Amino acid sequence: MTNATKAASLAGLFCSLVAAALISVWSPATASADEQRACIPGSDGCDYNYLVIWDRVYGDSALDTMKEAVLHRGAGFVPRGGGVDDFDASSPEKPAPDCVVVCTSRGWWDALSASGLAGIEGAPVLLTEPDELSAQTRAVIEELSPSHAIVVGGEAAVSARVAAQLAELVGSDPERIWGEDAVGTSLAVLTSRSSWSSTAFVATSGTFQDALSAGPYAYARRCPVVLAGADGVLSVEAAAALGSGAFSEAVVLGGDSAVPSSELARLGAAAPERVWGVDAVGTCAALLDWQAARGYRFWGGGVATVEDYYDALVASACCGRHGLGLALVEDYSSDGYEDGWAAVLALKRCQAPVARDTRCEGFVFGGEAALSRGVVLNLPFWPPSPPDWDVVYPAN
Repeated sequence: MTNATKAASLAGLFCSLVAAALISVWSPATASADEQRACIPGSDGCDYNYLVIWDRVYGDSALDTMKEAVLHRGAGFVPRGGGVDDFDASSPEKPAPDCVVVCTSRGWWDALSASGLAGIEGAPVLLTEPDELSAQTRAVIEELSPSHAIVVGGEAAVSARVAAQLAELVGSDPERIWGEDAVGTSLAVLTSRSSWSSTAFVATSGTFQDALSAGPYAYARRCPVVLAGADGVLSVEAAAALGSGAFSEAVVLGGDSAVPSSELARLGAAAPERVWGVDAVGTCAALLDWQAARGYRFWGGGVATVEDYYDALVASACCGRHGLGLALVEDYSSDGYEDGWAAVLALKRCQAPVARDTRCEGFVFGGEAALSRGVVLNLPFWPPSPPDWDVVYPAN
């Protein structure tokens, strides 16, 4: 399948992946633009004068990417100073956060559970080595100057030494939320707050993709992400908390192999609903559609690899803060591969109508080792109105 044919078959796609038009002015030095150009009939020779930018937010390592994403003046947590939100001019610009949530970089479990908690606090999710505060997280905290930190996970995940280093930086002892294991920590996060929304997510702790797909929505709508065991079975305490009447619905992520159907009957007063796809990317796409059906439509979007968790963990909080969708994408090498784009296609279906006629830029979280330039340049999308513009051809 040629690029032109591929693009033509995907009509209506992809101005949901947006950022401000002057993105090069406020992006960090390490961000780079991967360009695709569109041919607009009627222009001088139809000479590709409509430019679409993918702003790649990345660093030399996973923790460097975290730093660049959180400090990004657009997709991150540093205000631009323009007075209005970067993606919704009707909303005021969000201030710099007064809190940070810190989790271990050695696993995905605690950070997955922290998505909704970070949303309640308006905080970024930062990763650190267990025994020493990472230099990147230190740099972020020094830049943002929060007065409060929350550690998610026990001392095996984030040591007392790191907690002391955090206390020195923020000027107060961090709050630690933890359990005996990943499932216990997830339950501890759930019971640590009373200001959750009426929706809770349930996902297996055996893999990260399903819970990760829920991250931006959980952040934006203050939904807990409750982890079941690796076998998909909820603890007695978690099932009781979810079915206590505090939640009107429990959204189970993934198919039966992730969370068995028997678990739905244990959710009590929380009406269960399963959202799933044939694979992790498909579940991400299905969840984006589920969110849109409930009125959560995106002003922009980003993509991150489905193969690893670091980039998307940090991107979840960034996207949730700004009301952006996040699509998990598979890397590929063969022409015509489209299954890995299912979530990207869902972003178009879920975009806010106003966004279709304005901006056409998006964020790629992670370097080329995570998502190659070839993948980025071949991601399908469509320019904004008028509808008779030619399709977009990747500038390979």
